[in-house]
Amino acid sequence: MSETIWIPQHAMGRVIGRGGRVLEGLGKENGCKLQFHRKDENSNKETPLEITSEKGNKDDVEAVTKAVSKIVSILRTKIS
Repeated sequence: MSETIWIPQHAMGRVIGRGGRVLEGLGKENGCKLQFHRKDENSNKETPLEITSEKGNKDDVEAVTKAVSKIVSILRTKIS
C-alpha cells in the first residue's frame, strides 16, 4: 500500500526535520518508507512525497499522511 501526497516548498524543511529526523521518525514509528520524488515540471510549488507501508497496511500510510498534513497545516496557519 502506498500513497503520494504533495508538500508545499515552504514546508519541506519542517517535514524533513533537522538531519532528516522528522521524516525518519515518522517512517520508523509507522513502519513506512518515505521518499521524495523529483518535481513534475508542472508543479513548481509542491514536491511529491511517496509513503509506502512496509507491511502493506493502509492504516500505517494514513497515520503518516495525517502527521505530515498536520505539520503543513500548522505552517500554513503561521504564514497567514
